[in-house]
Amino acid sequence: MSTLEWQDRYSVGVDEIDSDHHEIVSIINKLDEVMSSGKARDGLPSIMGRLVDYTRDHFRREEALMAQYQYPETDQHKETHKKFIAEFGKIQAALVRGNYAISITLFSLLRNWLIDHIMVVDRDLGKHINHCKSVIGKNMAA
Repeated sequence: MSTLEWQDRYSVGVDEIDSDHHEIVSIINKLDEVMSSGKARDGLPSIMGRLVDYTRDHFRREEALMAQYQYPETDQHKETHKKFIAEFGKIQAALVRGNYAISITLFSLLRNWLIDHIMVVDRDLGKHINHCKSVIGKNMAA
């Protein structure tokens, strides 16, 4: 596996969301480091716990922004969050049973989510939020 490097193309243009995505990339890289060192059994459960907790918090922050800016695709976006958390749950259950080979599946899931979810779904949210901020700014200037 290889380290994920933050790239400008991952930015959705909303500082709060981009900051969270930076942290998620950092946690994914810690996961890769533990798996590459052959110490998955020792380090994976704690990193996975951190990742699940942080991702849930991130989703809550995103969903609060959706409500604040009246995002029209909120229901669909929340559904993608639910599906992702459900996949995390399956992987966590496998880890609890001692199936550390699932860590490769986890890393693949995270990479795909980063690319697909952030680059498409979150980018659309970012455009909506920035449009709303622009309109609010123009109205305040008028």
